[in-house]
Amino acid sequence: MKTIILSIIVSIISISAFAHAPRDISLRYDRKEQTLRIDVEHNVTNIEKHYIKEMYVTINNKALDTIRLRAQSRNNRERVYLSTPKLKNNDVVTVTAICNKTGELTITQKIQLEPVELFGIKVFEPNEFSELFFRFLFNMLVIVILVRFLYYSVSRRKDFLFTYMLISVIVFLMCYMLGNVKIQLGFALGLFAIFGIIRYRTIQLPIKEMTYLFIVIGVSIVNSLADQKVTYTELIFTNFAVVLFTYLLEKVWLLRHESQKRIRYDNIELIKPEKYEELKADLEERTGLIINRVEIENINFLTDSARIFIYYYEKDNQIPGGIHTPTDDND
Repeated sequence: MKTIILSIIVSIISISAFAHAPRDISLRYDRKEQTLRIDVEHNVTNIEKHYIKEMYVTINNKALDTIRLRAQSRNNRERVYLSTPKLKNNDVVTVTAICNKTGELTITQKIQLEPVELFGIKVFEPNEFSELFFRFLFNMLVIVILVRFLYYSVSRRKDFLFTYMLISVIVFLMCYMLGNVKIQLGFALGLFAIFGIIRYRTIQLPIKEMTYLFIVIGVSIVNSLADQKVTYTELIFTNFAVVLFTYLLEKVWLLRHESQKRIRYDNIELIKPEKYEELKADLEERTGLIINRVEIENINFLTDSARIFIYYYEKDNQIPGGIHTPTDDND
């Protein structure tokens, strides 16, 4: 009796020593061929007597197939290819591998499809596109508030409205697309340097319009180049601070906004300094505006005319919203 018990114990020890469960299972899905490759790591010495006998495969908790084997293809692993329906990102695949001696292993893995590429460039990446789309909408929301509702409501300059909106779009997309080149700081400073020396050939930008241009470029760069080290709370606060102070300066502290018009004046006899009050009175009579001050830009004695800037307060003159007298640039 003791001999029988001893033999059973020795047999169990022998089986335990030479039989073991699979160590690991790895999955790889081929989108083009619609096949699932299953690699089961299982080290054995005799592939005909010690092998993976069965594999159970489920996709999203639905049974796909049961694979039965009579031997192992290699000493260190078993590899099988399984035709599957078209899988999508985050589909859950569960594989159970059972050793013919003893033990089994079950793994669950989400499918992560490799993006489609064209000439080595990804055609579509959902996460990256979602980030670009969200950042772009957020940036344009801030720019619309700054330019359309703060700047344009006071200046009524459609030409600058057009310029600011498009510059914001171009700067944002350019910075975002080149943001992975590891030149963020130098690139941003370079953009400020380039746009800081802009001079339109038709007219030099006034200081206020140049300031708005600087704000548009700065906000677009911040929103496009902010990386994972900057939280969305910090990003939102930065944009909110810019909008808030612009609003306070434009609508509260500097509510009495002084507008300007550039006109061509033909009575150069009144441009002398001692006749300033007569010049101002003549301009008020001709334009119908209550003029605050007058500046002479240049004088052309060949045509007996002068370019003059007149400054006035819109509130005092009750200028209807939306009316803007275009600047005369054809001299």
